[in-house]
Amino acid sequence: MKNFSDILLLLLVLVLPIGIGYFIRFTRLFSDNETDILRKFVIRICVPFLIFKNLYKTGSSILNQILPTVFAFTLLCILYTGAAYLLSHIVSREKTHRSTYAFAVSMGNYMFLGWGVILSFYGEAAFTRSVFFTIFFWPVFLIVGFWMVHLLGATDRKHSFFTIMLNNGGAAFVAAILGIVMNKFGIIVPGIVDNLVNKFADFTIPMILLVIGLNFKLIMPKDNFKIVLAASLTRLIGGFALGLATLFITRFLFSPDVLTERVILIESVMPTAAMTVFFIDYTEMDKELLSGIITFSTLISLITIPFWYYVIEKIFPAL
Repeated sequence: MKNFSDILLLLLVLVLPIGIGYFIRFTRLFSDNETDILRKFVIRICVPFLIFKNLYKTGSSILNQILPTVFAFTLLCILYTGAAYLLSHIVSREKTHRSTYAFAVSMGNYMFLGWGVILSFYGEAAFTRSVFFTIFFWPVFLIVGFWMVHLLGATDRKHSFFTIMLNNGGAAFVAAILGIVMNKFGIIVPGIVDNLVNKFADFTIPMILLVIGLNFKLIMPKDNFKIVLAASLTRLIGGFALGLATLFITRFLFSPDVLTERVILIESVMPTAAMTVFFIDYTEMDKELLSGIITFSTLISLITIPFWYYVIEKIFPAL
């Protein structure tokens, strides 16, 4: 288990790129259009390289953890969506605020911040499992998202489900399959290509964290703070109960190893995903409120994540 000074150093590694991203937003160094292009570059180009590198080079013995991690991710998303919808009726009577809370709670930052946290706290082997955990991020993200849209009241879709999935998650999914297949059959990547993959992969995590900072909004109306706090605490504190439920069900059906179990629990307490704004086009949400939840939950998670890390390390043998 890491000591306090190690944790502070790891948090600094996470905070610095996020801070640079916020500085870029605050100083308007990039226009909104340029920020959107950078975000798409990270999601559609950098992330596939990182996924391919990780799955291609991982030990073949670790590949048996794909099924339990994929199942755990899907189950966790379903549990969060159900809990978020039910709790939203308690948090607010206003439909827009209720919808914003429901989406903010149901959509966790499992892939971007989750990857950075897992890599920093547990290393490459655990990071591989976090990649397994999010292989089907986009299909599950869209399925539970549109399920929530249906529950809350939908507007007309601008694009088909498969078009959205292919545009955003298609390259990452192909990279994952390619990496696993080439790993399994021992197919060698030529040196020049391998070097290119490594260069893109190596700066992906810092770029992911920078993009998170680009979505920060520190100033919000006072009236929004109650819902911001409620949504943040639901994800960062209450989410651990959903993580435990997910872990016990996964244990009953599969044989996750110790690192996989830790990944499941840490991922369950990630803050609200910046990509939640995607669903603003499909249901009534308060964009300012959602930005506040994304920012506040991410900042507070820098305190709660180390706390849960210590809890998991202390009680894990008893779980």
